[in-house]
Amino acid sequence: MGILSTHRWDPRLIQLLGYRRPPSAGVIGVWLCQGGSDRVLCRARLERRESQISKESEVNEIETFIRADRVLADVITRIPPDLMKQSLPTGFPTRDNSTYTYRQMLNYQAYDEAWIPDMMAGRTLDDVGQDAHGGPLENDLLGTDPSGRFRDLVEKSIASVRERSESELDTRTVHYTYGDYPLREALWHAIVFRTTRAFDYARAIGAGAVLPDDLVESVWAIVEPHAEEWRRIGVFGPAVQIEAQAPLQDRLMAITGRQP
Repeated sequence: MGILSTHRWDPRLIQLLGYRRPPSAGVIGVWLCQGGSDRVLCRARLERRESQISKESEVNEIETFIRADRVLADVITRIPPDLMKQSLPTGFPTRDNSTYTYRQMLNYQAYDEAWIPDMMAGRTLDDVGQDAHGGPLENDLLGTDPSGRFRDLVEKSIASVRERSESELDTRTVHYTYGDYPLREALWHAIVFRTTRAFDYARAIGAGAVLPDDLVESVWAIVEPHAEEWRRIGVFGPAVQIEAQAPLQDRLMAITGRQP
């Protein structure tokens, strides 16, 4: 997620996507206008990109992460214990399209949460040890109290994110297993993952998949400028066609490949 932001570009993806050079503050106009001489179209592209950057700059990534993580925790605590051993409903989005139980998938969420404090501290996989938190699906981080244990992990994640400051968003590096990213972009990854999963779990248990308006607005500002770029590298599935005037949450889920 977020590999294609203007904050940092992965050189492998520049070539993969057919761009001649990575867009940055100094060359963004060249990137948007190369391949055509239509100055009106070029200006339209520039104005759209400037608008996108403005929207992104209005997002408080630290507070939005906290909001998204707490919303996810609230949904997970509503999963009935007797569902834990049952398979997730058909259509529950997974990267490999396999079928998992609720507990298996929640252990994956717990694994993701467990790594956040280390990542926020700037530690790498080698620093911490590959088995520090077990494997995504091979271990059990939830114990006998899945909801309580997950909430504990969430609060530790939130505490570690609160230790970071806005001044570090573009200067501090966070190490994911799939690459290094500025803190701002690393938080985008985590925010989008938690928000969409809150929706997925709420729908799966029939709890009413209505997300807070402020969270939806912030996540839309993050996702909308990058959705097609991220879709090309497999982050999202095909967009779902929806009315342009549909509620913002519906548009957010549709753009990430989910039926609203």
